Amino acid sequence: MVLEEKLTTPLTDQQIYRLILDVIEESTGHSLKTIRERNRERKIVFVRMLTMYLIRLHTTWTEVRVGILFDNRDHSTVNHAFKTISGYCDTMPDIKNTVETLNEKIRGQDPTIQTKFQIFQEVLKTSTRSKNKQEQWEIRFRLAK
Repeated sequence: MVLEEKLTTPLTDQQIYRLILDVIEESTGHSLKTIRERNRERKIVFVRMLTMYLIRLHTTWTEVRVGILFDNRDHSTVNHAFKTISGYCDTMPDIKNTVETLNEKIRGQDPTIQTKFQIFQEVLKTSTRSKNKQEQWEIRFRLAK
């Protein structure tokens, strides 16, 4: 009975955060300590931005809270990281594949994890709004990414 509850109980944001850090460390070899440092080395900056992107994508935490987790960085840094990685995913297939692979690893640990976009799509499906309004909201959500 306890095992069944554990399999069906969704993870908390804190557990998802730890899971993302584990997946990033396993995939890139960079520890949380290395990622959090104020280092501007290109590889580390990319891994840091990727980690911020995944945390914002899979948790309900605000940009401010994510910034605090990364050595008290400003919320605009987290916003920039999210937009940058989203832009890379749109224009660079290799980065898109990397992000998709990491997302699969994260979801493989807990199949109940959904991205905010998936939740948003489910809400739209059950919405009683007109098709035109739904399309407007989808466009707004995509622009906010």
